Amino acid sequence: MTTLSLTVTVSAANIHTTLRRIGANPHLSLRKALPMNPRKMNSIRLLALSLACLALQACGGGSSSDASNPPPPPSNNAPELQSVPTLEALTGNRYEYVIVATDADSGDVVSYAATTLPTWLSFNADTGLLEGTPGLDDVGNHNVVLTYTDGTDSQTQSFSIAVSRANAAPVLQSQPPINAVVDRPYEYTINATDADPDDVVTYSASTLPAWLTFNAGTGLLSGTPALSDLGIHSVALGYTDGIAPNTLSFTITVSIASSGPVDPNDPSTFTLTSYGAGNISDGINPQGYGCVYDYGFWIYNAGIVEPGVGSCNPIGTPTPMYPQLVGEAATGPTPTHKWWGSIPFLGEMEIGNPSKAAYITPDPFTARISNVGARIMSIPGGLGLTGDGFLYQVPDPFTEVFDGIAVGNTSSSNLDAYLKDYSDGSVTVQWLAASQPVMEATFVHGSPYVYFKAFQGNLIIRTLRTDGPEKGTYYAQGNSLGVWTDVAGNRNNFLITGEGTTQFSNPAGNAITVSNATGELTLAYLPDAGGSVPSNTVAALFASRARAVVQQVDIGYSVDRSNNMVTVNHSYRDASGALVETLAGMPPLHWKNSSQTTTGYQVRSARVEVAAPGEVEAQDRAVGQSLVADQGGAAVLALPVPRSAGVLPQLGLFFLPVVV
Repeated sequence: MTTLSLTVTVSAANIHTTLRRIGANPHLSLRKALPMNPRKMNSIRLLALSLACLALQACGGGSSSDASNPPPPPSNNAPELQSVPTLEALTGNRYEYVIVATDADSGDVVSYAATTLPTWLSFNADTGLLEGTPGLDDVGNHNVVLTYTDGTDSQTQSFSIAVSRANAAPVLQSQPPINAVVDRPYEYTINATDADPDDVVTYSASTLPAWLTFNAGTGLLSGTPALSDLGIHSVALGYTDGIAPNTLSFTITVSIASSGPVDPNDPSTFTLTSYGAGNISDGINPQGYGCVYDYGFWIYNAGIVEPGVGSCNPIGTPTPMYPQLVGEAATGPTPTHKWWGSIPFLGEMEIGNPSKAAYITPDPFTARISNVGARIMSIPGGLGLTGDGFLYQVPDPFTEVFDGIAVGNTSSSNLDAYLKDYSDGSVTVQWLAASQPVMEATFVHGSPYVYFKAFQGNLIIRTLRTDGPEKGTYYAQGNSLGVWTDVAGNRNNFLITGEGTTQFSNPAGNAITVSNATGELTLAYLPDAGGSVPSNTVAALFASRARAVVQQVDIGYSVDRSNNMVTVNHSYRDASGALVETLAGMPPLHWKNSSQTTTGYQVRSARVEVAAPGEVEAQDRAVGQSLVADQGGAAVLALPVPRSAGVLPQLGLFFLPVVV
């Protein structure tokens, strides 16, 4: 490659040009001096000056500065901190701080790091999050050093976190007895502990009945109730560490002591109370026991003693059973042989335990009160003949649910059942856990309704199967949902109606949670619809009266001795005693002798009717139970009672509306 170099030298009289050939022969050059006249000299000078300026610009010149000392680049802006850390933390509580710094230089990215951290803290360099939860061993001061940089300038944020012990609220360690007996001392010592070693728990009483006293120094609640103290008493005890106050609220039911063994020759061992044309004893005459041997010695009794004894000849001394009572039921005598008699003397019947199986028969369905709630099913297909007589065979009797449904509570699966209240035609059972009410249900004899209420958790409806051949739903309207089951040949149609706005969770499953603001629902048993679901008309009728809650039923009667005509009236009342409009059932002896109009809807009944042989009319009438309309809020029946009576199987119950 050959390069030519041109050099121009300008003097006063001549322009000297040198053309040098570089590359092939660097020593070869052409030099020539050109003489100039003075006139052209100025033009040449201007041309030379222009060429010199172009040469300077091309070389980066044009300044008097030294080319080896260029000007400094623009200065960098260091990142600026925008966040302030929290300098205090509490044990057991989460600590958080996010470091934030900004940079004024466009394109600069601020990055973070932690150079000093206590063990209970961690740092996320991507987000700048400093977090952790100190324990009791971390009480004290902890140094933290965080850095932030834009890659050019690094800065440091140093601070100290003071960890203090958080207050631990006192924890109750004792549960109070909720029953007391007239003329017997009652005692309960409240006990609460506090995890803070320096905290002292103090006690107080804000609500006490007159028969109780409270010692704030020892926490002892004590007293002896008198006969005038029968009933339910509210108690509220406080416990605090000076920072976190708490209250223990509960009720104590005062009742009369259960009687001891009866000596029929000693009237002081029993009391007879007149009732109608007869009387009621507060004890059972041991001479009335029957005894049999069947792989052990067993006595027949009304459910107030354990059936097993040591011998039959003589009859061994049985073990007494004491009723489980709360609320109003604990303030008076406890009947021993009602349709609900197993509730007070057996209480909850343990699932899977054959020795604890018993049922109540409110009609038109049967129910089992268990340690998880209530199993509700229809009256089985019919009586079966056994060695002991006639028996309704319940399929798989020891499970929580098989045919029908079960009603339980989401908060507990180990409940204690107590008799809470009863009337002439109703019973209320209450389930407790740790002495606190969880749920309750009121059953009304002859009624298609059961009234449930949850005090904790939510009520839950359980079935054997999910939606399919043995279970399904219908009438999902408003606050109601229909559920049918068809298991072991027993078809059941139920209707669940909640109080107010109600949600049914998982309706297609075998555990449907029912939730609303009050924790209340009514379960209705609807008549058989020939193997299909009830019509919307039938469901709407039963739903329309479902939340007219019946709390008690008063039954009265009068006898016209001139013709032995007995007039019976049933009054259905709410918790305040006011009459309510509802549906109730009439056995055949009732609906055959009543002028009140029935609904025509029928279900099977377990009861029997009493009538003279040959006087039972229309035995081919449909099996059923019915209810009557009456303007007094009561069903009034006029029944002829024959002098000679026989016992015949009942045809069933008809439903009729009882209106106010």
